[in-house]
Amino acid sequence: MTQRMRKIQAVHSSKQLEVKYRRELDALLRYMLNIALDELREPKKVNDALPDYFKSLTAKMNRIFDKLDAINLSMFANLIASRVVNTANNANKERFNRQASKTFGIDLKGALSSSGKAVQDQLAIDRELNASLIKSVATEFKQQISETIMTNVQSGKRSTDLITQIKERYNVSQSRAKLIARDQTSKLNGSLVKARAQAVGSKMYTWSGAMDERARQDHKVMQGKTCKWDDPTVYSDDGGETWKKRKQIGGVEAHPTEPINCRCAALPVVEF
Repeated sequence: MTQRMRKIQAVHSSKQLEVKYRRELDALLRYMLNIALDELREPKKVNDALPDYFKSLTAKMNRIFDKLDAINLSMFANLIASRVVNTANNANKERFNRQASKTFGIDLKGALSSSGKAVQDQLAIDRELNASLIKSVATEFKQQISETIMTNVQSGKRSTDLITQIKERYNVSQSRAKLIARDQTSKLNGSLVKARAQAVGSKMYTWSGAMDERARQDHKVMQGKTCKWDDPTVYSDDGGETWKKRKQIGGVEAHPTEPINCRCAALPVVEF
C-alpha cells in the first residue's frame, strides 16, 4: 500500500504565556528590588553627621544582604518554571491536536495521550532549563545590588544615588527577563511540537519562516525545505528523496525556535 504524506500546519506559541512568564519573573526581581529600596528609603536620623550616616548605611547594607541571602532562589525558580512549562504543555497539546485533527480529519487526542513518555521527558528537560535561566537572572540581579551598594559605601555616596543606580540595574535585569520570556515561550512550544510530532510518527518537517525584513538570511534560505527531526544539519528539496548539507546553502543548523528569538516554525510531515 502506497503511503501518503500529510503536513500538519504551524502550531504557534501562546502570547498569553509569554506575558505570564514575564510577569512571574518580574515579580521575583521586583521583590528583590523592594527589599533594597525599603531599607534605603527609611527616614534619615536627625543627626546626619557623616560618621553617623555611613554607620547607618552600613547597617542598612547588612540588613539588605541578609534578606537577599534568605531568599530561596532555587525554590522560586523551580516554582515559576513548573508553572510556565505546565501551562505551555497544556496550550501546545490543545493547539497541536486541533491542527493535527484538521490534517487527518479525525480527533487525535487518543493518539496524543499515548505519547506520554516522550512529552514528559521533554517537559523534564524544559523545566530544568527554564529553572536554571530564571535562577541565573535573579542571582545576577542579587549580585548587582550587592556590588552597587558596596561600591557606593566605599565611595561615600548618598542613598539617593544608590537608589537610582539599583533601579537602573533592575531595568537591565527586567529587559533580560523579557527576552528570556519571549525566547523560552517559543522554544517550549517548538520542543513540544517536535516531541508530539515524533510521537505520531513524524520523521520530517517543512521549514516555515517569517520571511520579513527581520528574518535572518540563514533562516530565509531554509524556507519550504524538508528537514529531518533527527539531523538538523541536512535538508531536502525533493520531499526527502535526497539529502544535502545545509552548509552548502548557508542554512542554519538547528530546528525552528532553537536559535535565540527564532520566529520560524516546523510543519510536521506524517506518512500514513
